[in-house]
Amino acid sequence: MEATILVVNAGSSSLKFAVWPDRGTHHAAILRGQISGIGRVPWFRVRNGDGDLLVDEAWVQSGDAAHGLVPALIDRIERQFVASVAPAGRIH
Repeated sequence: MEATILVVNAGSSSLKFAVWPDRGTHHAAILRGQISGIGRVPWFRVRNGDGDLLVDEAWVQSGDAAHGLVPALIDRIERQFVASVAPAGRIH
């Protein structure tokens, strides 16, 4: 599998993400998704680069969700979709 980069945009009650190819001529994300309802009932949705819905289900995570959400997301993406992702972005 190709190397990929994970881009995350975290809000107060949702986490949106996209997975992009690390190299090559791809000019579109290969995956896009979000975890919505954080702090209430989290829901996980993922679409492929063509917009087809791949996952639409409750987000289940053990432990402290506030501090482990991004690592859990990376783990899920790597287990289900791509071999590995490199996080990219800015944390405030």
